[in-house]
Amino acid sequence: GRDGSPLWQWKKNVRPDDWVDFRLDRNGDALVSGIQGGTPYVCKRSGRDGSLVWERREALDLFQRSLQMDPEDNLIVLGDFGGRCIVRRYSGKTGDRLWEFRATRRARDLSVLPGPRGLAFTPGGDLILVGTTWSGTGSESDVSSVYLARLILSTGLARWESWDERGMRRGEQVAVDSHGDVVATGYAQLRGLFGVSEFFVTKYDGMSGAPAWDQLYGTDNQTDDYARALRIRPDGDIVVHGWRNVNPIAWQLVTLRLSGATGRVQSQVRDPGSWYLSPSIYGRSWLMSFGPGGCLAIAGSDQPNS
Repeated sequence: GRDGSPLWQWKKNVRPDDWVDFRLDRNGDALVSGIQGGTPYVCKRSGRDGSLVWERREALDLFQRSLQMDPEDNLIVLGDFGGRCIVRRYSGKTGDRLWEFRATRRARDLSVLPGPRGLAFTPGGDLILVGTTWSGTGSESDVSSVYLARLILSTGLARWESWDERGMRRGEQVAVDSHGDVVATGYAQLRGLFGVSEFFVTKYDGMSGAPAWDQLYGTDNQTDDYARALRIRPDGDIVVHGWRNVNPIAWQLVTLRLSGATGRVQSQVRDPGSWYLSPSIYGRSWLMSFGPGGCLAIAGSDQPNS
């Protein structure tokens, strides 16, 4: 409440591999999704007292990666199973599954996996999905492509799917500007599967999925760099936050502001200190959002496993 004390809480006995995420609807009720007892689980709980409104348990046919609330207060769940990206839409009122979309896996593809923050909505209400298509056997000859799809929100049918096949890339995050064009980021592995990783930002035409511009960042230091958060400002410029590898064992936080028209760097801010972090840096998530007056708030962790 007002002083930070709990108004109510809901607890369940969990297994070590259980986890949960949630979104609040316009009434303050909580739509919850995750893994419970080893299987996918979705429920709705009253924002007033935490009581159960509805719940739904699924067969073990989806490993959830991300979720979003759509403009109609329904829940969008993104995950994968059997090497194929899956999107599901659940009714916020009843918990019924409204539709399911499965990404196209071409004959040469081993898998199509979703990005960890791979969902965004267009101004018209369509759903944009970003992920990675893998083709190969785990060797230097492998190819990973950025996968994109635009889905009709009411039906889950794809308006288009596209594959951006310009080297070893992984699509991890996506955002949509006020014109409906799509911006995706992730990282590119230069010189093959085991090469140096640098982060990329690509803008795509929202109506067709065709690339408008593409930029790589961090190629000057020849060490690994990773983008971890992506947002689009009201003026159309793009803000990307991530880690820059200043030497093989030290990392530096970097925030870039890019032109929405060209992708060129308008300004950048680097943390003056270098952090010596363990490999757990690769898995930590960061949150970023804009506040009043264009302020930027970034939340994350500055120590391994904290």
